[in-house]
Amino acid sequence: MRPSDVPRRWWFAAGAVVVLVVVALAYALVLDSFYADAASSKKALVSGVSRRDGIDVDANVVSVDPNDNEMTMRLSFVPHGSFRSPVGTLSTPMDLIINGTVDKGTIKFGAGEFMDPIDITLALDGRVTRYPFDSYNVVFDVFFVRPNDVSNGQELFVAPTRLATRAAVHGFDLRVRDVSARFHEPDFNFIRIRVERAASTLFFAVFIMVLMWALAIAGIAIATILTLVRHDIGPGVLGFLAALLFALPGIRQVLPGAPPLGALNDYLAFFWAEAIIAVTLSVLAVIFLRRELATWRRERAGSLRTEGDPRDTATR
Repeated sequence: MRPSDVPRRWWFAAGAVVVLVVVALAYALVLDSFYADAASSKKALVSGVSRRDGIDVDANVVSVDPNDNEMTMRLSFVPHGSFRSPVGTLSTPMDLIINGTVDKGTIKFGAGEFMDPIDITLALDGRVTRYPFDSYNVVFDVFFVRPNDVSNGQELFVAPTRLATRAAVHGFDLRVRDVSARFHEPDFNFIRIRVERAASTLFFAVFIMVLMWALAIAGIAIATILTLVRHDIGPGVLGFLAALLFALPGIRQVLPGAPPLGALNDYLAFFWAEAIIAVTLSVLAVIFLRRELATWRRERAGSLRTEGDPRDTATR
């Protein structure tokens, strides 16, 4: 072993240790972020005050569908005080009014009935075509009034309501805020939910876009080398580009929560990569055919010169 090889080995070992430490720290930070998000999603945003006489509402986001601009939320109810009978049913009939829903705006509960949980659908304000950088907003409010108070146009009797909102859906980052002060309605609890793609979804989508551009640039580099340096263009290269051309749509479809074709990510990467690879494949195929045809003509001409012209033999 030469003495000069020892420092190199030390530098290599030190670099390997540094890389391992960095990877371990990044791994730990990612896991810590995951557990922090999971813990924060369990906490409910509580608006309103729980009173002896009132109805508590627990609102839990069940699903988010940006393609239809809809959010499904499950509401559970617990009456208290004068609104609750000894057996746990609702003691007086009440109408549940929901602002921001796309289907049921008023739900009736009769006296003596158990207040079973219900699912409501809220309208999202946003555009899915901006995937994966799309974001949405939804503002909703739920409150209880006596039957027919709204239709009669009289002053509303609003039952005291304590609203607890939880929002945690896989693949999305949901942020819940109490915006009741903006509406200047002291008896109403307005909740705003901001919906964005989760960091994991955003990272994977951006990674796929970068990968598509890298593959397209690699195809151009291969074509440039084969044409300018005049290397042989074999069926392997053409097969690779053809396979890549038909593989990219499949890669695009595995993006989490991706909308139909025509979103922002398609214009940023997918359409360009498909076009570049298709043009590169077509150009290489034409060059390959021209070279093969020229080679066949030269071989044909050489074989004719070797064999001689049969007409000259007949003349002699």
